[in-house]
Amino acid sequence: MFSAKTYAYLSTMLTLAVLLNAYLLHKHFYNTVVHLTKSRYSLLTLFNFSVVMFLLICRGIVHLFFSDLKQAETQHMQSKASNHGFRMIFILYCLHVDFDVYISLQLILNLAIGCLHWLAIKRSEYVRYM
Repeated sequence: MFSAKTYAYLSTMLTLAVLLNAYLLHKHFYNTVVHLTKSRYSLLTLFNFSVVMFLLICRGIVHLFFSDLKQAETQHMQSKASNHGFRMIFILYCLHVDFDVYISLQLILNLAIGCLHWLAIKRSEYVRYM
C-alpha cells in the first residue's frame, strides 16, 4: 500500500505530466485550458490533485492548532468521520440529489469542519480532566 507522502508525490507528478501534455499539444493558453476542461482524464487528475492539496492543507491546520495528535484522538476522529460521511451520503441518496462537483465540495468542507470540531472537543476533554 502507498503511504500518504508517496500518494501526494505521485499525484503531483501525474498532474504536472497532464498539464505539460496539454501545453505541448496546443501551445496557447486558451486552447490548453479548453483541452483540460473537456478531457475527462484531465479533469479527474486535476480533481485528484485538488483533493490531495486539500488534505495537505487540513493536515497543516490540524498540526497548527493541535500539534501532535494522540492515538485516542485519531481513532475518535476517524470513527466520527466515517459515521458522519456515511450519514451524509445516505441523506443525499434519500433526497435524490444529483451528485456533482459542488455537492462533493460541500461534503468535503462539512467533513473537514466537523473533524476540527471533534478534535477540539476531544482535546478540551483532556484539558478539563487534567
